[in-house]
Amino acid sequence: TSSSGRRSSVSQAAAEARAAGAFTIHHFATDVTYAAGGFLEKNRDKLPDAMRSLLRASEVPMIAHGFADGDDAAAGGSGGGGGGRMTGASAFLGGKFKDDINKLLKRLGSTHPHFVRCIKPNNKKQPGYIDAELLTGQFRYLGILDGVRIYHEGFPNRFGFAEFYERYVIIAPEFVQKHGLVAPSGDIKPLCDTLLDYLWDEELAHRLRARPRDQL
Repeated sequence: TSSSGRRSSVSQAAAEARAAGAFTIHHFATDVTYAAGGFLEKNRDKLPDAMRSLLRASEVPMIAHGFADGDDAAAGGSGGGGGGRMTGASAFLGGKFKDDINKLLKRLGSTHPHFVRCIKPNNKKQPGYIDAELLTGQFRYLGILDGVRIYHEGFPNRFGFAEFYERYVIIAPEFVQKHGLVAPSGDIKPLCDTLLDYLWDEELAHRLRARPRDQL
């Protein structure tokens, strides 16, 4: 069949990739093949000095010999950066990457970003022409179809209990008179549960459940 033929061609492509020093990862959207050439050199992080000192003092002769002072100097000079040894977390690729990620997350946390999905209509750079297959692949790979499904099922937002209470308590005047308009401090989840019980209309919920999903 055509499906078995596709599986055979995919397996053959994966085998050829492995033979060429590459590997394939099954991502959510599709399979991606990565070339392994130069991986060691690109990821040859220098161990922190404290770690090297600890390994150098190991009671296992092979480990202690592997991290002797002479090897330290050779390792420091083989980095290609020129000159003396680097010290501190900034000297290590992993440490620098972690520091950059933390800075990025801190900056994003201080903003209110709005993300725009850019969709490529066709590969011909031609106006007024839409490649349906290309669009479908992008929708799937970007998770747009899953996002639409989540919105369609009524889960568009995720916010805290305080925000939920302050947003929906205004439509329950009797509840406001009893509990107050502004949410109190501390754990207000029980108060949100009480508000939901107050607002819940079982007859309306039954009618909604009986309607087709696309009419909700």
